[in-house]
Amino acid sequence: GSIVRLNAASEISYPEQFTDSMRQVSLKGEAFFDVTENPDKPFLVNTDGLITKVLGTSFNINAFMENEAIEVVLASGKVEIQKSNQLLTTLLPGEEIIYDNRSHSYRKQMADIEKTLAWKNNLVIFDKASSSEIFAYLERWYGVEFVIDKKVISGQWRFSGRYQDESLENILLSLSHVKSFNFRINKNTVYITL
Repeated sequence: GSIVRLNAASEISYPEQFTDSMRQVSLKGEAFFDVTENPDKPFLVNTDGLITKVLGTSFNINAFMENEAIEVVLASGKVEIQKSNQLLTTLLPGEEIIYDNRSHSYRKQMADIEKTLAWKNNLVIFDKASSSEIFAYLERWYGVEFVIDKKVISGQWRFSGRYQDESLENILLSLSHVKSFNFRINKNTVYITL
């Protein structure tokens, strides 16, 4: 009865049959989980050794390999976050944990739920995002590869914008008007030039 929605370039793996005592899956990338409550069979999500343990709740995990951190955001219910069989923290609705893979440290804070779940609602939100963050996000979201002239990103500009159900071309048109660059889409490759 549980539902998992995967973001682009994400994968989940799980056994053909769960054990009698738990439901455990592994995630690479990002997914939104809506887990049916079953106190006798907790649901565990393993993201590179960081375990999110739930009984019945909805939450988002962002654990793309290229990210330096794993982010778990709780939409409803309650989850426990564990590392190396040690409880790190418990999240309540609206809270998030950001676990730094390099320093093995974490911080717990209030989350921006709308921004975190934007991908799930076909919404692209940039909030003072750098050019490299924008192009990396668009690459993953639209399944394309960007070839970018270094002059375009040499200034390391920031951009804020919001797009609902927009095509890649429309988003690039908007960005190019504000940040003064040209683009050309050739199948799955996008060329960005001055």
